[in-house]
Amino acid sequence: MSKISEVYARALLKYGGDQSCDFFIQELKNFYKVVESHPQMLRWFQFRSVPRQKKIELANHIGKSIKLDKRIMNFIRLLIIKNRLSFVAEIISDLEKIYSQQKVLKIKLESPVELDKKFMEEISNIIKDRLQRELQLYLVVNSDMLFGFRLYFDHKLYDLSLDEIFSRWKQGWRRLYV
Repeated sequence: MSKISEVYARALLKYGGDQSCDFFIQELKNFYKVVESHPQMLRWFQFRSVPRQKKIELANHIGKSIKLDKRIMNFIRLLIIKNRLSFVAEIISDLEKIYSQQKVLKIKLESPVELDKKFMEEISNIIKDRLQRELQLYLVVNSDMLFGFRLYFDHKLYDLSLDEIFSRWKQGWRRLYV
């Protein structure tokens, strides 16, 4: 895995959305399979003496024949323009790595007390059912909390602690009397 391929893989996911990762992997594999099945075509893409416009035309023809998604075609054109088409196999492997990491959601559960395994499994099952994803639940005991819990995942905080409830209640009262 090279740094370049990882950057392009992450850029593709940012361009198309993280939900499309599996779809992008399949589309790029289809394109690469066609190009790889014809060694002369693969070498033709690698020659610097062949004008970029000719390479783009060939890629467009391949894309139309196997009905590739427009976003993938734009990405392949970008790779041709930047002379990075030789990194397609590495980009695919980086996408697969990112996709496997995305399948398991890491959730931090902050609680005022140590929770038993049964309760942790119940919470885990509820979250799995809601999100339709596999997850890893980590417990952090925060003795400063009075009651409730906090969930941290996907760069978000879901605060269901008594402190948060009181602060919202307090803000509501301030709005009423100010």
